[in-house]
Amino acid sequence: MSRISSAATAGILAKESKEIRVVDEWMILERNILEEVRDHKMVEVDTIKTFYLEQRKECRQIESVIEAKVAASAIEHSRKEQRQLDDWFGQRRRSNRHL
Repeated sequence: MSRISSAATAGILAKESKEIRVVDEWMILERNILEEVRDHKMVEVDTIKTFYLEQRKECRQIESVIEAKVAASAIEHSRKEQRQLDDWFGQRRRSNRHL
């Protein structure tokens, strides 16, 4: 077995230490890039979420207006039917009086 000199061992350790520092720096850069991408995506998500909520609010408001119009239309239709019935009965009473 050959012995590795202490200088060689120190050189290997220095090389490994440098590789570790390079990998650490690379990981930090990657993490920063990923954090920037995440932050950008979060802004996109917030924008889309705000747009969605506004659209949903608008749809609900439109729904409320439509429901109110339908209810008003039903009331008006009911009033017209009642008026027609009243007119019909009124004409019938008048015609029965003349007989």
